[in-house]
Amino acid sequence: MQTLEARHIKLFLCEGFRNGSWNYELIGSYTINKSVGAASGGIFDLKLIKDRAMAGVFSFKSRAGQTSDLQPKAINTFHSVAIRTNLQENQGLLTKYYTMRAGSDEEVVSIRISQQLV
Repeated sequence: MQTLEARHIKLFLCEGFRNGSWNYELIGSYTINKSVGAASGGIFDLKLIKDRAMAGVFSFKSRAGQTSDLQPKAINTFHSVAIRTNLQENQGLLTKYYTMRAGSDEEVVSIRISQQLV
Protein backbone atom coordinates (compact mmCIF):
# COMPACT_ATOMS: atom_id res chain seq x y z
CA MET A 1 0.00 0.00 0.00
CA GLN A 2 1.17 3.50 -0.81
CA THR A 3 -0.26 6.54 0.97
CA LEU A 4 0.27 10.18 0.07
CA GLU A 5 -0.94 12.72 2.59
CA ALA A 6 -0.80 16.51 2.68
CA ARG A 7 -1.88 18.60 5.66
CA HIS A 8 -2.41 22.33 5.88
CA ILE A 9 -0.46 23.96 8.72
CA LYS A 10 -3.75 25.26 10.16
CA LEU A 11 -4.70 21.66 10.96
CA PHE A 12 -2.17 21.43 13.78
CA LEU A 13 -3.60 24.51 15.49
CA CYS A 14 -7.18 23.23 15.70
CA GLU A 15 -8.58 21.55 18.79
CA GLY A 16 -10.39 18.88 16.77
CA PHE A 17 -7.09 17.58 15.41
CA ARG A 18 -5.30 17.70 18.76
CA ASN A 19 -7.98 15.75 20.61
CA GLY A 20 -8.44 13.26 17.77
CA SER A 21 -12.11 14.00 17.07
CA TRP A 22 -11.65 14.61 13.32
CA ASN A 23 -11.84 11.78 10.83
CA TYR A 24 -11.07 11.36 7.16
CA GLU A 25 -14.03 11.12 4.81
CA LEU A 26 -13.84 8.91 1.74
CA ILE A 27 -14.76 11.13 -1.23
CA GLY A 28 -14.04 8.76 -4.10
CA SER A 29 -12.27 5.67 -5.34
CA TYR A 30 -11.05 4.23 -8.60
CA THR A 31 -10.12 0.64 -9.48
CA ILE A 32 -7.95 -0.53 -12.37
CA ASN A 33 -8.68 -4.21 -13.00
CA LYS A 34 -5.58 -5.10 -15.00
CA SER A 35 -1.85 -5.27 -14.29
CA VAL A 36 -0.32 -1.87 -13.55
CA GLY A 37 3.41 -1.13 -13.83
CA ALA A 38 3.50 1.86 -11.47
CA ALA A 39 1.38 3.81 -9.00
CA SER A 40 1.49 7.61 -9.11
CA GLY A 41 -0.22 10.30 -7.09
CA GLY A 42 -0.02 14.01 -6.57
CA ILE A 43 -1.52 16.79 -4.49
CA PHE A 44 -1.16 20.41 -5.55
CA ASP A 45 -2.71 23.85 -5.23
CA LEU A 46 -4.62 24.40 -8.47
CA LYS A 47 -4.32 28.19 -8.06
CA LEU A 48 -0.55 27.85 -8.43
CA ILE A 49 -0.48 25.34 -11.28
CA LYS A 50 1.46 27.70 -13.58
CA ASP A 51 4.12 28.41 -10.93
CA ARG A 52 7.61 27.47 -12.19
CA ALA A 53 8.36 25.60 -8.97
CA MET A 54 5.60 23.11 -9.78
CA ALA A 55 7.02 22.09 -13.16
CA GLY A 56 9.02 19.21 -11.64
CA VAL A 57 5.91 17.77 -10.00
CA PHE A 58 4.39 17.12 -13.43
CA SER A 59 7.56 15.58 -14.89
CA PHE A 60 7.14 11.80 -14.60
CA LYS A 61 10.72 11.27 -15.77
CA SER A 62 12.02 13.02 -12.64
CA ARG A 63 10.43 10.25 -10.55
CA ALA A 64 10.92 7.25 -12.86
CA GLY A 65 13.41 4.66 -11.66
CA GLN A 66 14.53 1.37 -13.17
CA THR A 67 11.59 -1.04 -13.49
CA SER A 68 13.23 -3.36 -10.93
CA ASP A 69 13.55 -0.52 -8.38
CA LEU A 70 10.46 -0.72 -6.14
CA GLN A 71 11.43 2.20 -3.87
CA PRO A 72 9.08 5.22 -4.09
CA LYS A 73 10.40 8.35 -5.78
CA ALA A 74 8.91 11.69 -4.72
CA ILE A 75 9.24 15.38 -5.38
CA ASN A 76 7.75 18.24 -3.40
CA THR A 77 7.53 22.00 -3.39
CA PHE A 78 5.91 24.44 -0.98
CA HIS A 79 2.52 23.92 -2.66
CA SER A 80 2.69 20.45 -4.21
CA VAL A 81 3.87 16.88 -3.84
CA ALA A 82 3.99 13.88 -6.18
CA ILE A 83 5.08 10.27 -5.80
CA ARG A 84 5.64 7.32 -8.14
CA THR A 85 6.36 3.71 -7.24
CA ASN A 86 7.15 0.85 -9.63
CA LEU A 87 4.99 -2.15 -8.75
CA GLN A 88 5.48 -5.86 -8.53
CA GLU A 89 3.30 -8.19 -10.62
CA ASN A 90 -0.35 -7.51 -9.80
CA GLN A 91 -3.96 -7.81 -10.95
CA GLY A 92 -4.73 -4.11 -10.64
CA LEU A 93 -4.78 -1.10 -8.34
CA LEU A 94 -7.40 0.37 -5.99
CA THR A 95 -7.04 4.12 -5.34
CA LYS A 96 -9.04 5.88 -2.61
CA TYR A 97 -9.32 9.64 -2.02
CA TYR A 98 -9.99 11.12 1.43
CA THR A 99 -10.38 14.61 2.90
CA MET A 100 -10.45 16.01 6.43
CA ARG A 101 -12.28 19.28 7.05
CA ALA A 102 -11.83 21.84 9.81
CA GLY A 103 -15.55 21.39 10.61
CA SER A 104 -18.67 20.11 8.89
CA ASP A 105 -18.82 22.97 6.35
CA GLU A 106 -15.27 24.24 6.74
CA GLU A 107 -12.27 24.18 4.42
CA VAL A 108 -10.30 21.02 3.68
CA VAL A 109 -7.22 20.88 5.91
CA SER A 110 -5.87 17.46 4.93
CA ILE A 111 -5.94 15.23 1.85
CA ARG A 112 -5.00 11.56 1.71
CA ILE A 113 -4.61 9.32 -1.35
CA SER A 114 -4.08 5.60 -0.76
CA GLN A 115 -3.20 3.06 -3.42
CA GLN A 116 -3.37 -0.69 -2.86
CA LEU A 117 -2.63 -3.64 -5.11
CA VAL A 118 -5.65 -5.76 -6.06
